[in-house]
Amino acid sequence: MVWEDPIPDWRLAEFDDTGPPRYLKLLPRYPGLQLGPDSVYLYEVNYSALAGVIRANQPLDVTQLSVGLDLAVNVAMERLRAELKYPNAGPELRQSASIAQQVQRLADVLVAATVPALGIPAFVFRTFTRSLVGAYIRFFEDIATFALDKNGEQLISKHVDRTVQDIVESKRFQQAKDGQPGDTFVIVAHSLGTLVIHNFLLRHWAANGPEIPQRLLTYGSPIGSVCWLWRFLDFPKLQFTTDPDKRTGDEYFCWKPEEAPRGPLRPLAWLNVINFLDPIATAFPMQDVNLAMDVPDIAAALVGGQLTHHYMRRGSFLSAHTNYMDDRRGFLNRIARAAELVPDEPPRPASRNPTEHWREVKRVLLIARWSLWAVGLCAIAGYLWWLSELYGAYVPWFVVVLYLWPPVTIGYLAFCQKLLFGAPTKRSRVELVKTLRWWRWRALPYRLRLAVWPPKVAARFRIVRQIFGFAPALMFGFVPTIVAMSLPVFWWSHIHRGPGLFGFVLRENYRLLGLLALFMIYAIAFALSEFIRHWRRVLRIVT
Repeated sequence: MVWEDPIPDWRLAEFDDTGPPRYLKLLPRYPGLQLGPDSVYLYEVNYSALAGVIRANQPLDVTQLSVGLDLAVNVAMERLRAELKYPNAGPELRQSASIAQQVQRLADVLVAATVPALGIPAFVFRTFTRSLVGAYIRFFEDIATFALDKNGEQLISKHVDRTVQDIVESKRFQQAKDGQPGDTFVIVAHSLGTLVIHNFLLRHWAANGPEIPQRLLTYGSPIGSVCWLWRFLDFPKLQFTTDPDKRTGDEYFCWKPEEAPRGPLRPLAWLNVINFLDPIATAFPMQDVNLAMDVPDIAAALVGGQLTHHYMRRGSFLSAHTNYMDDRRGFLNRIARAAELVPDEPPRPASRNPTEHWREVKRVLLIARWSLWAVGLCAIAGYLWWLSELYGAYVPWFVVVLYLWPPVTIGYLAFCQKLLFGAPTKRSRVELVKTLRWWRWRALPYRLRLAVWPPKVAARFRIVRQIFGFAPALMFGFVPTIVAMSLPVFWWSHIHRGPGLFGFVLRENYRLLGLLALFMIYAIAFALSEFIRHWRRVLRIVT
């Protein structure tokens, strides 16, 4: 049925799933009668799956990862506040400080989301659905495997080096020689894959060899946010440098800054695609193509002197990051044009207007924020009403107000998680934790923990962790949620002489699941509301 084929002029001639790497071979359906190459080979590598294999051998704990990131953000924020007092602190540094404030609050949300009452549904969503929660957790783990774990970064880098080498040195690939242009090398990457290929370019672009693609398509790329976070955490004043003496000395990322290449670079046509409401995708500036190079030199290496951003709208709020390939017409059309399967001539896939795109994103996020807040209010109202019916008394107003505003709920959960799990790390040493100010709410739990539970005391209990693992810590992790859920019960048990917490659990055990579900919906809705609130504020600063 040729009329249903988006590339009807090409047919599948060969399929090899043995690898490495696996490939498909396409041949012209009408040889000699159509323009374009004689054959096209399609290769596939899943670096998210490879990162998962690495984590299976070197497990990551999401709670420790989130709290460790928050601690590093607090340390970097303290350093940035001091740098803003310098006379030469310009508007760019002040804009970065505004972004950093929102990043610090976003880190609070991530820490709060690791509370067990939130972590359990997040795990379920990740395993059985393609929700925003599951996609984000998987993405966060993938990035940590590549950016924070030196072994993971080296394994993935070696794998992509070998894969590209196998492709360009195979008999299937014709390299340029004797004045002949050779085959066109096209790379298409999504999510973590865009960081992997970006890292590959930084390491190999100066060689100007056949391993450098002529065309690069990136989908849902976090290059902009990751590059900004790297500069924020590891470089004073966010100024990238390859001089180790001018860096912080306590680097959070495991990456080594690469020197700027010398001489002209092989031209590269780069198309970056951003989906509507994708929190991971970034329309990154040209500087992020290579932080060590000047922008004019980068422009000289890009075809047309520019990095092209393409804006699309596909899928819903929950699936925006994974819906790029579901845009069957647009996705295949862009790849077909890049691989010369079809002529790259008008009409091309239309991009949304960038200004209208970001304006509509911010408008939808505003609606989503208040809608989730309303969902959270309905859930907690149902929870408190159900409890009041069981006890035959209303909840006092000064107890109710504690549950009404998302920053209070998320701030409380994040504070408790930091207090429980916020020990100094090899990336944020004790000396750095001591630079945090006691009066700053987001830094206070780290100072409290260090004062009450210094490393020498914690070392004495290391044997407990060796025997029981993280089970005791996980049990303590439920305490903040239990306290928040039980506050009305404590009130009624003391004022109205009703049954206490344990008596209530024994008497109403068959209703606990319903109450727990309502409270979890409340906490998740408020967490998402706060995440969207700060995401929108970052967009307002940068767009």
